[in-house]
Amino acid sequence: MLIDVFYTMSLLGKANLLMPIIFGVLLFILLIYAFIAAEKKAKHALIDLNFFKHELFIKANLIQLCFQICHFGAIFLIGMYLQVGVGMAASMAGLAMGMQAVGAIMISRHSVKLFNRFGARLPITIGLLGVAFLSPCILLIRHSDMLIFAMLLFLLRGLFSGLCGAPIQTLGLVDFEKTQISAVNTVFNAGRQVSISLGVAISSGLMALGMRYANISGAYINPNDVLKVFAPGFLAIFVIAMIGVVITQSLKNNVID
Repeated sequence: MLIDVFYTMSLLGKANLLMPIIFGVLLFILLIYAFIAAEKKAKHALIDLNFFKHELFIKANLIQLCFQICHFGAIFLIGMYLQVGVGMAASMAGLAMGMQAVGAIMISRHSVKLFNRFGARLPITIGLLGVAFLSPCILLIRHSDMLIFAMLLFLLRGLFSGLCGAPIQTLGLVDFEKTQISAVNTVFNAGRQVSISLGVAISSGLMALGMRYANISGAYINPNDVLKVFAPGFLAIFVIAMIGVVITQSLKNNVID
């Protein structure tokens, strides 16, 4: 089922493949329906679908989906942009991107404090808004010698993304009894891994679309075409993060009670 999704995403940037893409989407819908029907009849189900009767669990998974697409999808896109689009050396690109992890580590303890004091809405909303607006700003890095600017930008982006991680993980568990936590956590983390893979698939698919739009067939990207290739991916991250904000705002503010 997941192979079908990722294979379909890989076709986005190729010409004359509209029908295979439509077929892939229809096949995915059919496989989802078959999986749900089989799980409902199974004596020992792989995934307890009763978890999804909890509205808060559904919203937590949707928020996680948006966040992981924006986070890990962006990591793939940023790495390609800095090296292929801007011309940074791999070591310099890695140094700049590593500042996101530094920012996330710096803020993680404070995200828990915000969650405990104000509930889930505040830290997740602030975090997703920061990720949304800072992602397109990465396109302002136009030269390989803009390392300091890149490091500061990614440090700031890491601070915002770090506000989301712990609150989202906790949000997926708070609606269940202690005896259910282990099983719920397994399902939630499985969804996390799927979201990560989907984020990379979406980013690579949009990058392929950009290359097709710019009529690029090889590995070399003309500096004049860099924005055409990478802008769709970064703008998609903005849109998906804002969808996550909308879902977050639908949460009750006292979910930790």
